[in-house]
Amino acid sequence: MSKNLSKQNKAQLLENLAAIKAYLKTAEHTQEVQTLIAYVDEVAADLHARRYGLVYEEHREDVE
Repeated sequence: MSKNLSKQNKAQLLENLAAIKAYLKTAEHTQEVQTLIAYVDEVAADLHARRYGLVYEEHREDVE
Protein backbone atom coordinates (compact mmCIF):
# COMPACT_ATOMS: atom_id res chain seq x y z
CA MET A 1 0.00 0.00 0.00
CA SER A 2 1.39 3.43 -0.91
CA LYS A 3 2.03 6.16 1.60
CA ASN A 4 0.71 9.69 1.34
CA LEU A 5 4.02 11.54 1.64
CA SER A 6 2.57 15.04 1.46
CA LYS A 7 0.19 14.21 4.32
CA GLN A 8 3.11 12.86 6.36
CA ASN A 9 5.22 15.94 5.59
CA LYS A 10 2.35 18.23 6.57
CA ALA A 11 1.84 16.36 9.83
CA GLN A 12 5.57 16.55 10.59
CA LEU A 13 5.62 20.31 9.90
CA LEU A 14 2.63 20.85 12.18
CA GLU A 15 4.32 18.83 14.95
CA ASN A 16 7.48 20.92 14.55
CA LEU A 17 5.49 24.15 14.71
CA ALA A 18 3.72 22.94 17.85
CA ALA A 19 7.10 22.18 19.45
CA ILE A 20 8.41 25.65 18.54
CA LYS A 21 5.27 27.27 19.92
CA ALA A 22 5.52 25.26 23.17
CA TYR A 23 9.13 26.37 23.59
CA LEU A 24 8.24 30.00 22.92
CA LYS A 25 5.48 29.86 25.53
CA THR A 26 8.04 28.80 28.16
CA ALA A 27 10.39 31.66 27.20
CA GLU A 28 10.31 35.07 28.79
CA HIS A 29 7.20 36.92 27.63
CA THR A 30 8.42 39.81 25.55
CA GLN A 31 6.87 41.53 22.57
CA GLU A 32 9.27 39.66 20.26
CA VAL A 33 8.18 36.29 21.65
CA GLN A 34 4.52 37.23 21.22
CA THR A 35 5.26 38.22 17.61
CA LEU A 36 7.01 34.91 16.95
CA ILE A 37 4.07 32.99 18.41
CA ALA A 38 1.75 34.91 16.08
CA TYR A 39 4.00 34.01 13.11
CA VAL A 40 3.95 30.33 14.08
CA ASP A 41 0.14 30.44 14.33
CA GLU A 42 -0.06 32.09 10.90
CA VAL A 43 2.12 29.40 9.28
CA ALA A 44 0.12 26.62 10.97
CA ALA A 45 -3.15 28.14 9.76
CA ASP A 46 -1.77 28.29 6.22
CA LEU A 47 -0.77 24.62 6.41
CA HIS A 48 -4.25 23.68 7.63
CA ALA A 49 -5.79 25.59 4.70
CA ARG A 50 -3.93 23.56 2.08
CA ARG A 51 -5.64 20.56 0.53
CA TYR A 52 -3.83 18.27 -1.93
CA GLY A 53 -1.03 20.84 -2.18
CA LEU A 54 -3.42 23.51 -3.42
CA VAL A 55 -4.46 26.75 -1.80
CA TYR A 56 -8.13 27.59 -2.09
CA GLU A 57 -8.79 31.29 -1.95
CA GLU A 58 -12.10 32.86 -1.15
CA HIS A 59 -13.59 34.60 -4.16
CA ARG A 60 -16.69 36.75 -4.38
CA GLU A 61 -18.28 38.59 -7.27
CA ASP A 62 -21.03 41.17 -7.34
CA VAL A 63 -24.16 40.03 -9.13
CA GLU A 64 -26.15 42.60 -11.04
